[in-house]
Amino acid sequence: MKKGAFPDFIIEQMVNIGYIKTDIRNIKPSSIDLTLGEDRFLLPATISIPYGKSVWSYVKENNFPRFNPKDIVSVGQVVLAKLEESLSLRSDMYAYANPKSTTGRMDLHARLIADGSVLYDTVRPKGYKGELWVMMQPNSFPVLLPPGSHVNQLRFFNEDTRIRDLELEDFILKECPIYYPDEGRYMENRDMTVKRGDHSILLSLDLRPEHGFVGWVAKEGAKDPVNFLSENKKYKKEDYFEPVHSKDGYTLLEKGRFYILTSYEHLMIPNHCASEIAPLDERFGEFRSHYAGFIDPGWGIDNRKDGRSIGRKLTMEVRAFENIRVYHRQPIARLKIERMIADAKVSYDTPDFSNYQDQDGPKLAKYFF
Repeated sequence: MKKGAFPDFIIEQMVNIGYIKTDIRNIKPSSIDLTLGEDRFLLPATISIPYGKSVWSYVKENNFPRFNPKDIVSVGQVVLAKLEESLSLRSDMYAYANPKSTTGRMDLHARLIADGSVLYDTVRPKGYKGELWVMMQPNSFPVLLPPGSHVNQLRFFNEDTRIRDLELEDFILKECPIYYPDEGRYMENRDMTVKRGDHSILLSLDLRPEHGFVGWVAKEGAKDPVNFLSENKKYKKEDYFEPVHSKDGYTLLEKGRFYILTSYEHLMIPNHCASEIAPLDERFGEFRSHYAGFIDPGWGIDNRKDGRSIGRKLTMEVRAFENIRVYHRQPIARLKIERMIADAKVSYDTPDFSNYQDQDGPKLAKYFF
C-alpha cells in the first residue's frame, strides 16, 4: 500500500473488513464523521486520561454523574460522550481527529479522547483497538446534542506525508495554487512565508476597508439552545451574532469573545491532497484561530472566475485572550498540506456535498439564516 492519508474508498474497505465500526453513510472524502451515542457524563472540568488507562475505568474511578443526552448543555459545562464508532486498526494504521466545520463555527469545543492516550484528538500508537469518546464544551451558546449528532471527524494514515519545507514552496506554485483576490493573481515565491521546521505556510486575515463588514462576533448571553440535529437555517443569526466592521483596514478583537472572520487567501486543494489549518503560536499574539482545521480534498477547485479556478476563502474561528487590534493581511493561521494515498472518489466541490461550498466570506454555521 502507498503511504499517506486514506481516501474514502479505502476507508470504505476498512469498514467492510471490520477495522472501523461505523455507518457507511458517515464516510467523507478523506474522513469519517463520528456519531454521538447515549452514554454521557458531566465533568467538573476538562480532563486528560492518564497514560495507559481506559476512559471507562477513569469515569468509574471518579464516579462522574450521568448526563441525560436530551438535556441542554449550558455554556461552560463539560460533557463526556461515548461515540458509536470503535476501531480495530491494522498494525500500520493510526488516526487523528478534528472538530467538524459546523462545530467550530458554533464555538463548541470538541476533543476526541482514546483509551490510553494523553493527547487529545490522537489515536496512537498504530494498531489501536478500542472505543472512542469526545469531550464537549460550548463556549458561546447553549446547545442540544442528541444521539446521532456529528461534532467531530476522524482521518486515517499509515505514514506522515506532509509536504516538507524544502518542497512546500514549489508544491504551492505547481499543484496547490493560492489566489489573491485584490490583485487577480496567484501567490508567487516572493509572497510566501514558510514557517521553517513545522512545514506550513502563513495565511492572513481579510479586513479590506472597502468591504466594511468583515465578520461576526458571538453575542453574550444568548438563551435559546441550538439543536445540532435541527434543519438548516432554523435560527436567526441576529439572536446569536453581531456584525464586525473594519475601519481603515483594522478591527478590534475583544478579550474572551468569539469571532467568525475570513482568510484573505483563496485556497485550492487538489484531489490527491488534504490539508489542515493550524493555529499560530503565542509569538504572533494571544489569540487562538481556527478550531475546525481540516480541509477536504477538492476544496475550491471548481470555484471559477473568467474561466480559471480561483479557489475559495476559509472561514476562521478566532478567540482573543487579550484585547487585540488586528490589521488587514495580519497572519492568522498556518496551512499544512499532506499527500493522500490516492484521489478520493468524491471531492469537496462535488455538487451539494456541503453547506459551505458557496462561502465567499465569513459564513456562520448552517443552522443560521
